[in-house]
Formats: sequence, structure tokens, C-alpha cells
Amino acid sequence: MSGRTVSAQVVARTSAYVDDELKMGVLTLDRLWRSGVFAQLPAWFPMARSGGFGVEALLAVAVMYLVSGVKVGIRPFLERRDRSMRRRLGALVGQRSLPTAASLSRALVRYEHEGVRGFVSHALGHSLDEPLLAHPS
Repeated sequence: MSGRTVSAQVVARTSAYVDDELKMGVLTLDRLWRSGVFAQLPAWFPMARSGGFGVEALLAVAVMYLVSGVKVGIRPFLERRDRSMRRRLGALVGQRSLPTAASLSRALVRYEHEGVRGFVSHALGHSLDEPLLAHPS
């Protein structure tokens, strides 16, 4: 036998690890948080639902999912996140956690189309530059 030695180093995932598919979402949420968007959300989209997750957590999930570019549905996307990761991601937007897939479903079923449409119009108007919106074309 040869006197060859092989050594290996095992690196455990730390609690600070963020999956590659979440990195752009984390950066986007951070940018939105710093710009003050999340502070304005309750006024833009009031929720009649007491308890549960607020509009901030719901928008955070939508941003994380859409920016990730994953080719799975939102339920499998959320089911990949353990409680610890949902808490860390929720903390980015001042929430105790991001919702589970079941919590998200319960929250979304309560919305009427007109309420969501008003929010989208308002958010779109605030996300574009005013000179662009005022342009005659």
C-alpha cells in the first residue's frame, strides 16, 4: 500500500447561510426597506384581517419568489425554507417571520380583486419617476 494521506474538511452551513436563489431577493428587500417602501405599505394597502401576517410579510414573500427566478410554484418555494430562515428573512422587513405556504394561502384568500388592484395602481405610481409618468407619450 502507498503511504498516501487524504484529508478532508467538512464545512457546516451556518445559520447565516442564504441560498443562492435568495440572494437577489435579500438585496431587493434591503433596498425596498431602506427606501421606506415597507413603512408606507399599511397605508397603501390596509388589511382588515386582525392577527396573522401583515402586508409587509406578504409583499416580502412575493418579492423573494419573483426575484429568485425559480421554476417551481410558490408553495414548494416556501416549503424549502425552514423556520429559522423564514425568521431571518422576515427580520429584513421588520416582521417576526415570513409566512409558511399555508399561512400565505389563508391570508391571500381574504383579498378582493378591487382592493388589490388599488394597491397595484398606487404602488406602480410610486415606483416610477414622476417625469416619466408626466411624459406626454
